[in-house]
Amino acid sequence: QSQPVPAEVARHASRAAQTLQDISRTVKEIEAAAPCDHLRLARAWQDELTKAACTLDLLDVSEDAEARAERRALLRQIDVVSNVIDERLSAMQQTLASCTQAVDEVEAAWNRRSSSEPSSTDDAATRPELSRRLAQAFDRLDALECATEAQRGMRKTQMSRIEMLDAEIQRPAEAENPRPAEVEIQ
Repeated sequence: QSQPVPAEVARHASRAAQTLQDISRTVKEIEAAAPCDHLRLARAWQDELTKAACTLDLLDVSEDAEARAERRALLRQIDVVSNVIDERLSAMQQTLASCTQAVDEVEAAWNRRSSSEPSSTDDAATRPELSRRLAQAFDRLDALECATEAQRGMRKTQMSRIEMLDAEIQRPAEAENPRPAEVEIQ
């Protein structure tokens, strides 16, 4: 025969089970949102996952093997979801950095070209290529989801740089180097 479980132990087990259930629901909601929702929510997701992990760390489930197993599974799931968020944030940072580098490279190439005397055939090939590279960087930046205001500011700065540089590149060559006016001799 089994001994009756004291009422206090039963209440404690019930509270632990409810806590595990609540945390499981929270982690599943974040797990569903993290791969596709806007990254501006990343900090909130990370905070919620950290709170959940801390709650699990403090949860006393020493008397219940099933609850201990569920707790371990939730901690693993929190790690997996955290990694998904971290990977998305890292990819966003890498995209922002690579677009900035692309704009820097186009600007340097344009400045080198502007400081030399390019032939008209070089100029005809260079301008469209530089514009194409800027358009690609602009498109990538335009589609980029930023997690913080600072990142949004960096993205906006790069997009402004692209617009100004492309306008300069698109300006006809004659506008850059106007020919001296010919003087008619009468």
